Amino acid sequence: LAFSSTAVAALRLNQQTALQRQAEASNIGMGEKRKRQSSPSVSNV
Repeated sequence: LAFSSTAVAALRLNQQTALQRQAEASNIGMGEKRKRQSSPSVSNV
């Protein structure tokens, strides 16, 4: 049980870090898109 629980904990940690990296990558991509979209709207205002 102890070994399996530690293995599960390690898997969860790996999943969390992978999800965080995906979220960070998507956030960076969204930020770039927002910058490109917001620049013309700001000039219009």
